[in-house]
Amino acid sequence: MSFRLNMNINFNNNNAFTSRNATIRFADNIARKVNKEFPRISASKVENFKNIELFVDFIEDLWCKTSKMRNKRKKEFLTLTNNKDKIRLIFDYIKKFKLGNCKESAELSLLVAKMNGIKNTKIAYLKSPEGFDYDHAVVLVNEKKPYIIDSWLGFADFVPKAFEKYKKDFSECFDFAGSKTEKMTVLEDIGLLQLFLNYRIKKQDLNAIKKEYPNLIL
Repeated sequence: MSFRLNMNINFNNNNAFTSRNATIRFADNIARKVNKEFPRISASKVENFKNIELFVDFIEDLWCKTSKMRNKRKKEFLTLTNNKDKIRLIFDYIKKFKLGNCKESAELSLLVAKMNGIKNTKIAYLKSPEGFDYDHAVVLVNEKKPYIIDSWLGFADFVPKAFEKYKKDFSECFDFAGSKTEKMTVLEDIGLLQLFLNYRIKKQDLNAIKKEYPNLIL
């Protein structure tokens, strides 16, 4: 595996770390908190239901509604100048529409993680190897032992363990059988909203938001 990100990531020598580690337990609670406070239906999850042929129209409708939600939110986002209003916008749209795929899950997770004092967080996209049309948004926490918060799948773990799970759960997308090299990259997204979330939120903004959303504090 290899990583390509504008951060140094070292995930070697992880034998002493397991999901019982306090850091991962806290991160896992972040994912649980996001899913509890922001119930949402994911078109990309419904696509994995059994008897998928029975849900074709429903899935198309979900994707259409999710796309409309994203477009409407983007337009409103561009009109805002206050960071606190932008954070509220992200929360409010999910509360209202109750829709969201991995991208929205990562946005919520990053905000809730920051509100709970987790630093060095970025939304990152796991890109499948060349030849596979798939990506997956997660929160990457670039500490000494980097870890991932993934509320879309509902878990958190150190990078090597998380990737073991992805290779298992997304076996059809990340199928390396017969490949000479196992290569998966993590790329930063350059979308406007991701740039805001990754770089432009200040401590004072978070402190103000925490008072408005005390239920998001663990």
